[in-house]
Amino acid sequence: MSKYQVGIASAVLGFIGTLLVYYSFQAASTPFLLVVNRDGKAYLCVGDRALFSMNSHGGMGFGEGCGDTTNARPAAVVNMEHQWAGYLRLVVILLSFVFQALSMEKPRPETTHRSFGPRQRSPNSQQPTNP
Repeated sequence: MSKYQVGIASAVLGFIGTLLVYYSFQAASTPFLLVVNRDGKAYLCVGDRALFSMNSHGGMGFGEGCGDTTNARPAAVVNMEHQWAGYLRLVVILLSFVFQALSMEKPRPETTHRSFGPRQRSPNSQQPTNP
């Protein structure tokens, strides 16, 4: 395979690995709310009741009201629905990185050219003749 083809294979494997990430995981919201008030008090709530609360000094409370839940968002639970896709994703992404490394070209040393300045001519060039 040429380095170009290995580079294309790397890109395709990276894309497949990305698709497998989305296929293998599933996220769902829960009834749990994480609430932090302006005064620094934090709550872990179910509905309108706090399972526990913590003030800004580290003290904890249980079973009290939940505070201001207008800007609170439910916590997410992430499950791996298709375990085989999760493991295959890791292998595919690893192969993508290996192919990407193989597709890199070895850097070539730069050749330096002697500069004669912007208005000077090379000693090997011919002088133009004026008729």
